[in-house]
Amino acid sequence: PAILEALAAMHSASIRVDVVAPNPVEDRERSVTRSGYDLSGLDLRYLHGDPTVAADLAPLDLGAYTNVLLVATTQASGATSDARTIYAYVLLRDLLDEAGLTGDAAPDVLIELTDEDNAVLYDEDPAESILSPLMVSHMLAHVALRRELLPVYEALFQAAGPQLRFRPASRYGLTGRPLGVDALRHAAAQRGEVFLGVRLHAERSRRSGVRLHPPRAFSATLTVDDDLLVLGHA
Repeated sequence: PAILEALAAMHSASIRVDVVAPNPVEDRERSVTRSGYDLSGLDLRYLHGDPTVAADLAPLDLGAYTNVLLVATTQASGATSDARTIYAYVLLRDLLDEAGLTGDAAPDVLIELTDEDNAVLYDEDPAESILSPLMVSHMLAHVALRRELLPVYEALFQAAGPQLRFRPASRYGLTGRPLGVDALRHAAAQRGEVFLGVRLHAERSRRSGVRLHPPRAFSATLTVDDDLLVLGHA
């Protein structure tokens, strides 16, 4: 329910969200009701099915989705949870290929993993992965050592707070000439954003093409196909 509330808070217009899970629909509806979360901004559908069973995923209109989130199960150990998540992604990828949904036509996929050793499986994959236990442990360690970071994390991780966004380089007037990191930082700061990196179209075949925190010596001639990765509000 917390993920659904975050999605509802992030979008001013109603968005459609389909939740596929093996537990009964009635149980999920009761869980959301008890949570007290405001999900009025969502066109929410609960679908009964097992994401690791191809027959349960096949009826879905995958071409209608812009994003797919594979959430780790809390009803199994870390190894078993990741095994289910990875297998579900393999099935999803096969169904997308069969439907001809590849490249830009395919929805963006985010996979939640619990074991750091499994993240290497997606180093060369278009899907993005997130290690939520590792993120939480790092955040707790930072706050324990520097309590002043708590309000920073609270601002960053609330649904309506600043977000990581890819912005076209052309939006900042940065195309067609060689530029260094200082110029990119300044352009982002002019819009109240924090520059974190660039996504180069020419390098998209190598992982995501993202250069995160490029060194001061970095210089590039950006094109209309390149993006800046920034931290800022919508």
